[in-house]
Amino acid sequence: MANTSVEIEFGFQDSCRSLQNYGTDLDSQQQIEPNALRIIKPYKRSIKATLSPQYWENCFEALVAIWPVALGTVLDSYELSSFAFVSSQLTENFFEKSWEIWIVFNIAFIFRPVGGIIFGLIGDKLGRKHATLLAIGGMTFATIGQGLLPSKHFGGKAFENVGLFGLIFLRVIQGMCVGGELSGVATFLSENAKKECLGMTVSWMGMAISIGFTLSSGLVALLNRVLTDEEMIDYGWRILFISAGIPAYICLKQLSLTPETEEFKSLEKVNLELSTGDNIADDDPMSGFKHLFAYHKLEIFHVMCSHAGFASVVYVGQLYSPTYIVDRGASLHVASTAAFICQLVGILPCIPLGYLTDLYGVGKVLLVANHIVLLLGLPLYILL
Repeated sequence: MANTSVEIEFGFQDSCRSLQNYGTDLDSQQQIEPNALRIIKPYKRSIKATLSPQYWENCFEALVAIWPVALGTVLDSYELSSFAFVSSQLTENFFEKSWEIWIVFNIAFIFRPVGGIIFGLIGDKLGRKHATLLAIGGMTFATIGQGLLPSKHFGGKAFENVGLFGLIFLRVIQGMCVGGELSGVATFLSENAKKECLGMTVSWMGMAISIGFTLSSGLVALLNRVLTDEEMIDYGWRILFISAGIPAYICLKQLSLTPETEEFKSLEKVNLELSTGDNIADDDPMSGFKHLFAYHKLEIFHVMCSHAGFASVVYVGQLYSPTYIVDRGASLHVASTAAFICQLVGILPCIPLGYLTDLYGVGKVLLVANHIVLLLGLPLYILL
């Protein structure tokens, strides 16, 4: 068998699944023995990559191709963060104590892995585009639904419990759809990008998350400025959720016109050839996960640890901080304005970090970034 260099990129599950399903050598098209999968080495790059003169042109072409998907990430981060930025108003409408709302907020995170698995399987079977469409559509339904729920200030005591149970149910749907959307978009972006600008292409996802947070915090700051506290409690918070409808329609419309990734089309073609030939395609929907956990435990652990730093900054530092300073005497206007500035600043490093990822590799960038979070995070929280 000819020597083959196998690169495991962001689509770990799809790469492993495709190796199991059709196992053909990339150069000679000869069959790979099943045991050969055990000796596959992960792709390693040099200390510093050499980027082509067309690097920025390739990055721009990738952005043009995937902008509807990036818009979907903007919407999802907007819809997810809206709940946190109006937590004070939601508490007045649905809860007795302020800490209770954060239990409901965390329900979405409990169901995110479930959504990632479900929509990942849908993406493998029906395509990346269809999985992303379903995830964004479900997220939009859950968000608008939250803005229409009955509450203490809209429907009275008779519908108070109905509104609370509806809120919990919609948060479950929202969490599952966010898990599916993030995994689907990451796969969609990585399969549409050229290898040398993969880091920059996926950095659009990080930028889209920051833009979504900025839009939701900016709208909350504006509403807190033009409405009284009573008006925000009565109906102002609902504007944040319902306003997602129009951009969501535009996103879903454009995404439906976006072609499926070429990698998925190739995978479909190979599976079809296997199913009609002497070989039998693997119909086990969990085969990709089984291979992933069998041969890439260390990589999974590294990704989980690196994401912990990101999660602590985003969900504790950026989303909970406004509630924290309000509880300590700051006005809602001051808190929402501070949140808006924080989210706006978060957009700035996305492009430079994407470039550095392509230049030095994702491992080094993640290592440095998480060390910065570790060194600065605790002192900043102590200052609060």
